[in-house]
Amino acid sequence: MATFFKPGYEVPGVILAALTFASACTGCLMITGTATLALEQHRWYVLGWVAASVMAFTALWVLPFPLEIRVGLSLIAGPVVGGLLHAMVLSTISRTKRLHYPRTPATHHSEV
Repeated sequence: MATFFKPGYEVPGVILAALTFASACTGCLMITGTATLALEQHRWYVLGWVAASVMAFTALWVLPFPLEIRVGLSLIAGPVVGGLLHAMVLSTISRTKRLHYPRTPATHHSEV
């Protein structure tokens, strides 16, 4: 980081690790959201993002920790909550489709 910022600017490795993990969680939220949209579940897509936002803001303003900890936790907890909501919807749709469209055995065509 010394290459890009002034010498007095330092961020502990734990904070950088938390922010990196938070960005991975946000990426997972984006992937589950895209899958939810692909199945035309727009309402659940929006609800997942709203749940993530509400959780992030709640963690940021309610938790009794120093600012750095609250920011890290809120950036992790928000996307995890939204991604889990999307995943539950995707799982439910997957089970529903399996019940309505059971697999049929492959038909083998014999040569005539």
